[in-house]
Amino acid sequence: YKIDGQDIAVQVLNLTVSKTLDWAIIVVIPNQDIFGFVYSSNNVIYGVITGGLIVSIIAAIVLTLLITNPLSKLSNQMKDVSRMSLEMITENSSFLNEVYNIQMSFFSMVYALRSFKKYVPEAVIKNTMITNQVATLGLVSKDATYFFLDIVDFTSLSEALSPDDLLILIGGAMEELTNIIIENRGFVDKYIGDAIMALWNVPTKVDDAQVLAVTAAIRCTEKLKMMDDEFEERGLPKVRCRIGVHHGHALIGNFGSSQRLNYTALGDNVNLAARLEPLCKYYNVDVLISGETRNLIKHRIVCRAVDIVTVKGRSQETVIYEPLALKSEATTSHIAIETLSEEIIQDIKLMRTESAEKNIASAMCVEGYENDISLTMLRDRCITMKGRGEQKAFVNTFSEKHF
Repeated sequence: YKIDGQDIAVQVLNLTVSKTLDWAIIVVIPNQDIFGFVYSSNNVIYGVITGGLIVSIIAAIVLTLLITNPLSKLSNQMKDVSRMSLEMITENSSFLNEVYNIQMSFFSMVYALRSFKKYVPEAVIKNTMITNQVATLGLVSKDATYFFLDIVDFTSLSEALSPDDLLILIGGAMEELTNIIIENRGFVDKYIGDAIMALWNVPTKVDDAQVLAVTAAIRCTEKLKMMDDEFEERGLPKVRCRIGVHHGHALIGNFGSSQRLNYTALGDNVNLAARLEPLCKYYNVDVLISGETRNLIKHRIVCRAVDIVTVKGRSQETVIYEPLALKSEATTSHIAIETLSEEIIQDIKLMRTESAEKNIASAMCVEGYENDISLTMLRDRCITMKGRGEQKAFVNTFSEKHF
């Protein structure tokens, strides 16, 4: 019932007192007096439940973020690992024990990979990740450029210097040489003592691989000369290198055993590049490349023909060249010696000894080549060929003893 807009509870009780007297007892109580405490308690309960629910939701969100944020960051860092972008990964930790354990295991793997990629070429690791296969023994025929660099007189340097000084000298040189190779899109296949073997166009394709490899060779020799003052200030001797470069097909891939593999290149063309490097000493030059390689780069790099040779393990003769400079950096002397040297080699091939002698004399008048050893040897050879009346061009053959 409602009285004056207020809910009330009415209870009627009939009571017979006697035959002539009947009572009706009516109890009227406002609902608020009966249920007020219940209503009040309900409000408190609703408030507590609502507050608890809100706190629970907030706590769940915070806890979820504490779990998912580190895991999300870890997921992105794993993508960086798949790209071998290890330097971008920074260590962080969660206070949640399970997440922390996952993070520590991941960072241990990252530290191991950072060290591992210093032993194995990064390009090889990336290629393995792309294939999603375990590395196995196998070689395939590929077209590549092969680069062999050796430090001049390393044995004498190692005997004359203390281990610490030798490390500073050769370590500093190797750091700069390696950077130049990488900047020119090559990758260091291996360090062989004081020597470097580098490859271009494998395991991933590189446009103008031959040009880049020969450019790297030129830059390496230039860089070592630029470091003379730095080494002199430390009381250290000068460092020089000899480099051989050749381009061609070879068997390239994983070679070794089921227990230990090495990504490398094998074959006749690799052998030629390796043989060209020590020939630099014989001809007193810093870099030698094959005739085949020169034909591929002559539009970009100025080279001079040095000699016609055959090397151990290869019956086919080849004209060897010394790369002098990029065409954009070439001097008039470079251009002149390039033209004359090509004519000299053609004269020798065709047994035109008198013409060869004239061209050699002209070449020895070019600035910087007045006392050139290779030109002197070619001149002496022409005199010998003419004196003996030989009918076949002389080819300089190098056996194992020359190396």
